[in-house]
Amino acid sequence: MKYLLSCYLLLFTYCLHADVPGNKPRSSYDLVVNGLQENSDFIFYNQSNYEAPTNTLKNGDTLHVIGGFGRPQTTLIWATNTKTNSNTDTLYFYGGEYKGIFTVDLNIIENHLTYTFTNKNISTEKGIIMNGSNSANPIDETSVKNKKIMYAISSLSLLFLVALALIIWNKDKKKNTQTK
Repeated sequence: MKYLLSCYLLLFTYCLHADVPGNKPRSSYDLVVNGLQENSDFIFYNQSNYEAPTNTLKNGDTLHVIGGFGRPQTTLIWATNTKTNSNTDTLYFYGGEYKGIFTVDLNIIENHLTYTFTNKNISTEKGIIMNGSNSANPIDETSVKNKKIMYAISSLSLLFLVALALIIWNKDKKKNTQTK
């Protein structure tokens, strides 16, 4: 029983460790920002790696999103309305999501900042996004399958442990009644 529990604990620890981002390399990419001239009432800002937001964006500016190792580096983009002095939502671009150079058009709809890809094929770490998809985090189908497999293994092992505990409990109960 101790051997089985230690194997289960080892498997459980291994599965938890697999979700840690770790020190894997993340690719850098360039982001060309367009569509700012349509929103003349707004001043656009960007901030890299949680530094002071001193950079204002102009139409056609290129931002370099740093890849690196471990925790993904972040580049933030938001806008401030010059008339009402209110801020829009913030867009987050993480290092390691894409490879190469791609272009986005920024749009403001009811004080919400959105974006669309304008180039047709964007190379990502997980494949190619076709026809300028607007997904910031493409779904990796293999990780979804792996999660389902791990859920099935975990459920079966839990059922096995419960059944084993019941069998041992019944054996102990029979021994105790026979010795009395």
